[in-house]
Amino acid sequence: MDPDDRELTPWERELQQEGASQGRGHTPDDGVAEPCVAPADPASASSRPAREPLPVSAEAQETPDEE
Repeated sequence: MDPDDRELTPWERELQQEGASQGRGHTPDDGVAEPCVAPADPASASSRPAREPLPVSAEAQETPDEE
């Protein structure tokens, strides 16, 4: 589709600019950029859980005394 066929939205105009294919990768304070593209194969992503379970203290594992 030729961009001259219709009026472009601001987002579409931005995509027409040079370097637009690089995306808007966000760089947080820690300096690690987020990926612009998801992995092609979801199975290739890490199988490690997003958050490690918290360790349970020995006191928390004991059953309360029933009186």
